Amino acid sequence: MKKIIVTIIIVFLLIGCSEENQTVEVNKGQNIELPANYELVADSSMFIGVEMYGLYVNGKAIVYMEDQTSINQVLEAVKDASLINNVEILSHEIEENIEIKHEKVDVFDSRIRKSIEGTIKYILNGQPSYQYHIVEIGDNFWDISIRYKITVQELLDMNPHITAENFNVGTELVISTHQAYINTVTITQEDIIEIIPFGIGEDVPTDTYYMGEYKIMQKGVDGQVALVKEIYYRNGLAYGSKELTRTVLKEPVQAIYYKGTKSKN
Repeated sequence: MKKIIVTIIIVFLLIGCSEENQTVEVNKGQNIELPANYELVADSSMFIGVEMYGLYVNGKAIVYMEDQTSINQVLEAVKDASLINNVEILSHEIEENIEIKHEKVDVFDSRIRKSIEGTIKYILNGQPSYQYHIVEIGDNFWDISIRYKITVQELLDMNPHITAENFNVGTELVISTHQAYINTVTITQEDIIEIIPFGIGEDVPTDTYYMGEYKIMQKGVDGQVALVKEIYYRNGLAYGSKELTRTVLKEPVQAIYYKGTKSKN
């Protein structure tokens, strides 16, 4: 460690403030090329400072890139990744507080990114997030996997101790997902046609049929309603809605049955 620090200091004294890229030996036979805007910064520990642009999410630096344009391109791509197509967009924003700061960063900082595509993927993949699901009445592997947006095989891999035999109400399942570093919230206005299910009317007694027999008197027919809704999305997945208008296009028709009253004796 002493050799590394001494070597860097000597090289710094020799090359001074040259604007050209320089090479520094950090270990025997191991060199690094420094950008033209580097600076040796001395504090409690010695590190090589380089001017970068930091992407801060809710006050925490997530990545550093060489220029602000690259970070802006990353942010636009992250927003576009969850854009809802073919609907009226009322708003589409990043959920977190975003800041871009120009600062000096240790050249060895693992948050430094060069590839725009790689940075987009890193932000969208995010960090591991663990939660627990307590099995309830009616639960099954398929429904649980859909709820947490994972496959059944992924659910089983996360819980290798769970089998069909010990999958009981009250069983605790571990759910491992990834939480994106940056999330988007979207509000759309959408025209939706929904079915109005038909109901069943009161039975009509008749001695034409024996007791216990039921025959269709009137077939039930579903109705239709046209809705205008605000739909709320997070990262492209709907989580809520608000009905704005409702127009019944076709009233449902009740199903009505004859109820036999004729005695078999």
